Amino acid sequence: MEAKLGFRDVRQRVLDALHSGRVIHAFRRDRQAKNLLDMGVLCTNDVVDIVQKARGNEHACSPHHRDTSTMVHVLRSAGWYLKFVLLDDHVEFLSVHRSEP
Repeated sequence: MEAKLGFRDVRQRVLDALHSGRVIHAFRRDRQAKNLLDMGVLCTNDVVDIVQKARGNEHACSPHHRDTSTMVHVLRSAGWYLKFVLLDDHVEFLSVHRSEP
């Protein structure tokens, strides 16, 4: 299991990956509704802006339901929902969409 990272470290790793293009997307059948970055509705700069404005109390982290050694991070900020996994040198986005009311 990855060492417990503080929000600032998580945010910096995500921003570094976004700026350098080290981003991958998880396959999902409903990606049109759940991953607007992968679909091209949002651009990398849009997601950078969301992440930069996020605060620590908008971040949560828990083990993946299929692999408890993988930590899943969630940002709920400014009406956006981002779910991602920090990999060695990439970020894998599982979801990037508007929050549901």
